[in-house]
Parts: sequence; structure tokens; C-alpha cells
Amino acid sequence: MTEHFLLFAHRGAKDVAPENTLSAFRKAIQLQADGVEFDVLVTKDGVPVVSHNNNLSELTNGRCCVHSSSYKEIEHLDAGSHFSAHYKGERLPTLVQVLHLFSGKNLLINIEIKREANISKKHLDAIFDIITHFGEEKNVIISSFSLRIMMYVKKRIPHIKRAVLFRSGPFSTFRAKLRCRIIKPFSLHPPFSALSRRLVRFAKMKGIFIYSWTINTEADIKKCKAMHIDGIMTDSISLSREFLKSH
Repeated sequence: MTEHFLLFAHRGAKDVAPENTLSAFRKAIQLQADGVEFDVLVTKDGVPVVSHNNNLSELTNGRCCVHSSSYKEIEHLDAGSHFSAHYKGERLPTLVQVLHLFSGKNLLINIEIKREANISKKHLDAIFDIITHFGEEKNVIISSFSLRIMMYVKKRIPHIKRAVLFRSGPFSTFRAKLRCRIIKPFSLHPPFSALSRRLVRFAKMKGIFIYSWTINTEADIKKCKAMHIDGIMTDSISLSREFLKSH
């Protein structure tokens, strides 16, 4: 940690290992990330798995979608060869496997729940039960672009940290502020393009942390530091930390 400016490994240390895999998360731990960010989807038989893409054809050797496949149908897919031959045979991890890896590591764990059409309250409850099983409630931040999901998170597990995650666009900051009134977040997660001093002032006034995504250049890190936000999601923990140490 550098002056309490936190570095989150975006989908793990994805610059040195295939994203959203156990190898990427192990690398993030080795590189002393302050936190990790990853995505959760749910299979058709209700197993929460860690993957950014519902369609698995780009990052695995499978031609299927998470939400329409059983876990048995995807558990042996190769999620590493697209990155390098060294990672051939890397699997799509389950949420259970990932939280087991992070158990006791005292990392902030940002879980983005993807808003696929099949996500139900039953699926969300399964995710919450896994988090509770590992005793990681104090370390987990749950985010989603879906207001419906975040409202259910607030109702079902009100003690867990919640984030307002949003994209750039017309009135995006205005809508984000409205969501803050509804879900009472621990943190705001704006894209870099939506960062503004007005947004930072709002967050500071409300006691809300700001972690921006996805920051990968020295110029952007410098701007984030100058705006006094609390941390960033980055694809390269090592490069970001080296820059912070030298400035």
C-alpha cells in the first residue's frame, strides 16, 4: 500500500497470467496487491464461476456460454492457452476456489456480479452463502451495473460493503449519485473518463471511497493521485507500484 492509495489487480495480475484464473490471483498476491477485482457468472445449474465473459469462446477452447452450460460442461475447458503455452490447462475457477485462495490474506475483494439474464435471487443467495462460509464479509466489496442486483444485496446482506459501479455517458454521474442514495455504498467505482473534482468532492462529503477503473498509464495514475481518490483498478500491479514508488 502506498499512502493508502490502493492498487486492485483487475481480473487478477492479468498482465503476467491469464485473467480471472487462479494463476492470475496467485500472482496478484505475490505482487502484494492491496485488493483484487473479478467477475462472477452463474452456470445453468447454479454454480458461481469467475469469468468476465459469458461467451467463453474468446478466452477458452470452448464454444459455449456460462449461463446456458452446466458446471460439468465447462469445468475442464482450457482457460490458459490463449495467454501462453505455459498456462495450458488452466481452468475457469469457481467462486469457492477463489475465495479459498484468498482466505486469510487480508485483501479487499471486489466481486462484480454480472447482470446476465439468468441471474436470480437463488443464485445471488448462493454467492452470499459462499462469501459467508469463508468469513470474508469484512473484506468483500460487491458491485454490479444492475441496480436490481445491488438493491437485493442491500436487503439480503446489509452489513456487506457495496459499490456503485458505472460507465461514462450522458448524466452518468448524476445517476451514480442517485444510486448512492438508494444503496448506501462503501465505494464509488467510476471509469477514468468519468472522474471529476465534483465527483470526488461529493464522495468525500459522503464518506465514500473512490476506486477508478481501469488505470494502466503513468499519466492516468498521476491524475488519479492528484485528484486524491483512494485507489485504482489496474491490469499491471507491478508497473503501477513502481510508478508510485518513484513519485
